[in-house]
Amino acid sequence: IDQADKESTMSDGKFQKQLTSLDNEKSILINELAEMERKTQENEIRRKDKVEELEVEIETLEHTYKLNLDEIHGERMRLVGLQEEALRKNSLDDSDEQD
Repeated sequence: IDQADKESTMSDGKFQKQLTSLDNEKSILINELAEMERKTQENEIRRKDKVEELEVEIETLEHTYKLNLDEIHGERMRLVGLQEEALRKNSLDDSDEQD
């Protein structure tokens, strides 16, 4: 009976060591998972911030592009006006010379 008790106690001791070892591994894995989740959240926040930053940059570029187009259109109209004025003056000068 003493031998059986000794073996049983040794088995219990081994079992407790294994249980403690498994609990430690579980704790390590839980901590690693928590760290991975934290990093994932940080990356998601950084990604969202970058997307917002890029969207603002795109809006700014689109606005600048539109302003540039408006400016180009205005300059074209000014040049067309100058060209028409020059043609009128030439026509007047030609008619003055014919007189």
